[in-house]
Amino acid sequence: VDTSTLPETLYVEANLRSGQLIRYPGNVFVMGDVNPSAEIVAAGDIIVWGTLRGIAHAGADGDTEAKIVAMKIEAGQLRIANKILK
Repeated sequence: VDTSTLPETLYVEANLRSGQLIRYPGNVFVMGDVNPSAEIVAAGDIIVWGTLRGIAHAGADGDTEAKIVAMKIEAGQLRIANKILK
């Protein structure tokens, strides 16, 4: 997957609450916590400047080199491309 064609990074300056979903065709940067049952699905990387407790799916369009990074990871599920990591 050619990541040079991804749109600009989506910056979210808020905590994601239970049941909230972010689906974005690029990278997602969250400055806050991602609470249980909140979900982020991104074609690119996912970066959480806080605690990741929800579901994160990076590389949703098949990018196996995508990354999930957080200050603290207590996630219910982590996925990169078609691989479930946790």
